[in-house]
Amino acid sequence: MALFGSSKDVDLFNSLNKELINNIIDTNVDVYKVSVSDNNDNLYGENIEKVYNPAIRIACLVEFQGPVYVDAEYGTDIDQEANFSFLRDTLKNTAELVLEVGDIIDHDGSYWEVDKVIDNQYIVGKNPEAAKNDDNFGSNFSVICNAHRARTSKLNIEKSVKTFIKKLKGGKQSW
Repeated sequence: MALFGSSKDVDLFNSLNKELINNIIDTNVDVYKVSVSDNNDNLYGENIEKVYNPAIRIACLVEFQGPVYVDAEYGTDIDQEANFSFLRDTLKNTAELVLEVGDIIDHDGSYWEVDKVIDNQYIVGKNPEAAKNDDNFGSNFSVICNAHRARTSKLNIEKSVKTFIKKLKGGKQSW
């Protein structure tokens, strides 16, 4: 039996981190999930224009990497990456959200496409959901998304939201 990492310890870590992220740091992002039912795939399962569901706002920590300037035939292009860190408990219980590769995160006037999802940051190195013994120690604590800045021209987010609202109103568009 472990000395640290019990459910009481995990509850303390969660409450402290929720207060820190939600009330002190107070950085919110909007997450857009792909609307699988609204996308029109071709014969090969490919899709030229993805359609997204309306955004879900959630608090997180953001860490930007420095921009990289790339010279191309048509001029200089900027490539930038960022890490978005979410509390698993908030994603699961509050937002009912599962982050996946291809999701879009809207932060600070830019859209970021998720390239990698890291969801194995364990407290005391244990995941109680996959433990071989019967003790309830440790926790799967956070989800970290590595993302790159996406081109707004390739996204269909504003059009997607209008389509979703139109479906909710029974096909009548009011604007």
